[in-house]
Amino acid sequence: MKLEIKQDRENPFLKRRELLVDITHEKEPTPTKAALQKLLSAQLNIEPTYIEIDKIFSKKGISYSEAKIKIWKEPIVKDLEKEIKEKQKTEQKETKEEKIKEEPKEKKSQKERPKSKKKHTKVKIWKLYNIKDNKVERLKEACPRCGEGTFLARYKNRTYCGRCGWSQIKNE
Repeated sequence: MKLEIKQDRENPFLKRRELLVDITHEKEPTPTKAALQKLLSAQLNIEPTYIEIDKIFSKKGISYSEAKIKIWKEPIVKDLEKEIKEKQKTEQKETKEEKIKEEPKEKKSQKERPKSKKKHTKVKIWKLYNIKDNKVERLKEACPRCGEGTFLARYKNRTYCGRCGWSQIKNE
């Protein structure tokens, strides 16, 4: 892996240097922030706690990347290698604890289970019929298979019977 400093700016207000670095990594994946921090500290003779890797931009299909790096005058950045090792140790401890805590759950009987909150609503019959001059008029078609007691549902391009599954596609 080779590093080439493309741009080096001094920012006196924020007390840092801002670098733009070209990285060539032949036959290797894009370097991690921790690996880049370690390589830069060796190349620039600066402790890793002063170096902050802001972003790494990789070019697709070629082994070339660019990175934005900030070098602070005060040690405010954590050493990424140590931080990664600490995270791995805590994750291993947590997984061991989780395995110990996991116990088979008891199945609840049907009486103990919570009932569904959704209640069935009754069919609003006044929407299915219309009364004119003491005669009852059906507003929806009856199913040809099931008979007069079952109505067909109307959709944009078809009519459908929910009881027997009969459907008729409208050609428009």
